[in-house]
Amino acid sequence: MAHITKVEKNENGNSYQIDFDGVLVWFDTWRDDDGELTGDWNQYIFTIGNEQDEKVRAIQDAHNDEVGAYNYMTALELAESYEANNK
Repeated sequence: MAHITKVEKNENGNSYQIDFDGVLVWFDTWRDDDGELTGDWNQYIFTIGNEQDEKVRAIQDAHNDEVGAYNYMTALELAESYEANNK
């Protein structure tokens, strides 16, 4: 089960380190124009042949397949829950 391991707060939003079954990924959040929490994966550059990068990329391939969309929604829901409980 995915869970937050670290949070970095700043004035424009937060960055969450999330553990997806032993693979650590970063997810950034901010409020959109309607005040809704939104976010995106933090890592965009991946080294081919780097095992860790390839694992992170597989988790982050949101919007491309059902599993990726699930991972994205999981990250966003974890961030929403954290923000609701840590005001």
